Amino acid sequence: MLEELTQYVDSACKRAVDVAAYLQKIGLLVIELTKAGASADVLHSRTLSRVLDKISAGRHVGDDRLDCTEWQKIGIKAAAWLDKRDDDPTTVIWDKLFLDLTTTYDAIFAHTRSRDPAEPATRTLDSQWVSAFRGWAFRP
Repeated sequence: MLEELTQYVDSACKRAVDVAAYLQKIGLLVIELTKAGASADVLHSRTLSRVLDKISAGRHVGDDRLDCTEWQKIGIKAAAWLDKRDDDPTTVIWDKLFLDLTTTYDAIFAHTRSRDPAEPATRTLDSQWVSAFRGWAFRP
């Protein structure tokens, strides 16, 4: 399973929208390996540096990509973790890194999720669309 973790960490993460799935799969493997008795130091040595290097490279993504803004935001956050790790490696652990990067991801991609119909802003928007449609559709 440790080899599977290493292979997955080294796998390609080409789109910004795939970062959450990439991190979650690594997180699940880390949890399974921890339960199986793997050392936290061994897990960190196989994951942290390579994950941070890969994701922080997103800050250099060119404007020719559709997801360049998202990659840059995630990459800047990962680069901050790299700096923190360089200053004091003991402060960077997988749990904190995972939580911070997934929270950043959620904030960046929150606008792409489906809306909650019970939310007041959504009801107002929906009622405006319905009113506009009725006015347009039922013209004499």
